Amino acid sequence: SAIAYIRSLPNTDKKRIALTGSSLGGMAVILAAASETVAALVPVCPVTDFHPFRKSDVKYQTLITQVGSENIYKEAEKISASTFVIHGDNDTVVPIMQSIELIRHLKDGTLHIIPNADHMFSNEKHFQQMIQHTAEFINKKFL
Repeated sequence: SAIAYIRSLPNTDKKRIALTGSSLGGMAVILAAASETVAALVPVCPVTDFHPFRKSDVKYQTLITQVGSENIYKEAEKISASTFVIHGDNDTVVPIMQSIELIRHLKDGTLHIIPNADHMFSNEKHFQQMIQHTAEFINKKFL
């Protein structure tokens, strides 16, 4: 719905839409890019494997049932957009192995690892690095 709305705006260049999202939002932009044409994608610490969540909390059960526990990687294979995945190697919420596996399923994917960064990029230096790399990737794609 968000992509459809952006496309409906009169000043939107429909060939220059980029998506970014973090954690479950990272999963959401992967799923969106699998079914919608976008120019660039920046998932940050994206959830791509629900196995760790199965043990943790029942609140994700509806999402796991709807999306399927193995389908994120299959959906990622449909993405044609340049994809720049950012992940901290000190993420204890979404293991970095999920992003490493995600890259294997993307046609045009790059993984950028921020050393010592946690899931929330709670260290200001790590947060600024994440923002800078996101901006550089999108600017390089569009300028």
